[in-house]
Amino acid sequence: MSAMAQSRTIESRFAMAGSVTLAAYSAEPPGLRSCGDFAGYGPGMVDQSTRFPDLSARPHELCVERVMNAPASLVYAALTRGFDIWLAAPDSVRMRAEVGEPFYFETEYEGKRNPHYGRFLRLVPDREIEFTWVTAATDGTETVVHVELRKQPRGIRVRLRHSGFAGEAVRDLHQQVWPKMLEQLEERISAAVG
Repeated sequence: MSAMAQSRTIESRFAMAGSVTLAAYSAEPPGLRSCGDFAGYGPGMVDQSTRFPDLSARPHELCVERVMNAPASLVYAALTRGFDIWLAAPDSVRMRAEVGEPFYFETEYEGKRNPHYGRFLRLVPDREIEFTWVTAATDGTETVVHVELRKQPRGIRVRLRHSGFAGEAVRDLHQQVWPKMLEQLEERISAAVG
């Protein structure tokens, strides 16, 4: 089976697999790395009418990386169309992967639903995703999540930068959660591939 056909098969498994909730984790998250060499706002597929948030008054950011043994196309699909497979609560996702399009989903944690809002800022298939992220945990502030997918010998390096936090406490909360979410993403992808 070709890589493209395998990716389509896996994507269809994602579509049929149903929903999962964000689970509690007891494992220590992997270490964070510097965002110093992060590509950031480079060229990509951006609708010129898309407004990027002004983050100048909110300088706090974090960066996490994880190497996943999965095709870039599947990771991209999970981050643009498959939130209900690895993160969102059942039947809560309203998402269309188009630049400028808003999205909504809820996570479930300790019996409570947590709404998440955003809009896509940049989409480069199988390489880059950028979107805004608004939750109660960001104090309702529009932050920006930028994800790069880079091939390497052991799989795909997923590099996630989350920018625009007004304070260190909010950033630190997300710094603890994002590695757990990427771990859950990898587990769901591995289950679909396996």
